[in-house]
Amino acid sequence: MTARLSNLLLEHRTNVGLSQAEMAARIGVSQAGYGKLESGASLPRNGTMKRIGDATKLEMAVLNAARTAQYEWNNSEPAAVKAESAQVTKENGGTTGSASLELLAKLSAALAGGRLQRHHVIALSAVVDAYLAGNG
Repeated sequence: MTARLSNLLLEHRTNVGLSQAEMAARIGVSQAGYGKLESGASLPRNGTMKRIGDATKLEMAVLNAARTAQYEWNNSEPAAVKAESAQVTKENGGTTGSASLELLAKLSAALAGGRLQRHHVIALSAVVDAYLAGNG
């Protein structure tokens, strides 16, 4: 399985001991823009990919495969959310409860840590709706 670009960027940056701002400066984007790349919230264009390759010394084939994996992962979240929601329901015998609250806490932590992605929002919405329906 190919690593997603977000994971590859985070791993490289932390391995070389750079802050997001330092890495952003090396590839010529803002820190906010780099944060979106590292979180998987956005995908770099070809020019940025070239600068990432120059800055990280990673081969373009590896970076392009990681960008493709990131794109596929970003666009496959409904199935992943559905599977996770089904698991939560199964763990609770078909009702909401502690597992839903644990998932809600996990998603809230992602939000607080700035790591919230689109599939987290979908899952968070589904968990809140289910919790309110079961406890409202």
